[in-house]
Amino acid sequence: MKGDIIYVIRKPLGLKSFDNRRNNKSTVLDELLARICYYKHYGIEVEDGYVIHFICDSILEQKNGCIRKASLSDFQKDGVIEIDHTVPYKFNKEQVVQRAYEQLNTSFGGYHIRNNNCEHFASWCVSDVKDSKQALNIKNLRTQLMLYPKLAKNKLLDFIAII
Repeated sequence: MKGDIIYVIRKPLGLKSFDNRRNNKSTVLDELLARICYYKHYGIEVEDGYVIHFICDSILEQKNGCIRKASLSDFQKDGVIEIDHTVPYKFNKEQVVQRAYEQLNTSFGGYHIRNNNCEHFASWCVSDVKDSKQALNIKNLRTQLMLYPKLAKNKLLDFIAII
């Protein structure tokens, strides 16, 4: 609904194709992270079929992060869209949409995976506070990276077992 914080869950791809998440700036590191990391990508639904979100095309190009408008299908990619009801609203839905549009095509202070990401943007639009619960989990990334070889081996063995 217009003015809602929405998100899509990005589950680890494992051995599935990366093509649906690839863009012209994607790197090998982006693909590796997509294969092993679970995260939510946030935005503000601004009208039927469209969302404004803060996106960085590559983890190696954070300086180029930008607030963009996208179709819901481009935002969704291979996930399921849900509404976040956890952030208290300081503004009404029309004001939330207006705040999102005012930031369109800006850097919103510069993208940073822990300090200023898509969840910070969505939270700010509705509450005037930049907050991200999942940014606190970034420290778990190292653990996920350490487990990757074991996870990849298990996925491969599972795949071989079914063919």
